[in-house]
Amino acid sequence: MPCMLCLNRNNKALAKTVDDLAELIIMHGGQAKASFKDYSALTSIQDGQADFKADKMLADLAGDHKKMIKSLKQVMIEAEKMESQAILNFTSAQIDYHHKVHWALYSHLL
Repeated sequence: MPCMLCLNRNNKALAKTVDDLAELIIMHGGQAKASFKDYSALTSIQDGQADFKADKMLADLAGDHKKMIKSLKQVMIEAEKMESQAILNFTSAQIDYHHKVHWALYSHLL
């Protein structure tokens, strides 16, 4: 049951992040996507394989968080060019989050 609670907490955090992202997009004159499915169509991160062993799943997930950090650093560069403090703040918080999760996952593989 604790694992299910953790997943529920992560899902709520993801929903809030997507909502915050949509607000930023709209604030900057864009049109936000309407669903998680729409956002997931834009990602370069692939779904994991259900038949992987636990260590492989953790390693893949840790790698995905590293990819997010790399991608978000590029967003920071663009946000600086736009002089958008709101995007810089949001992106910086996301980088911090992905660093923490990456380390938590990686530490289980040591």
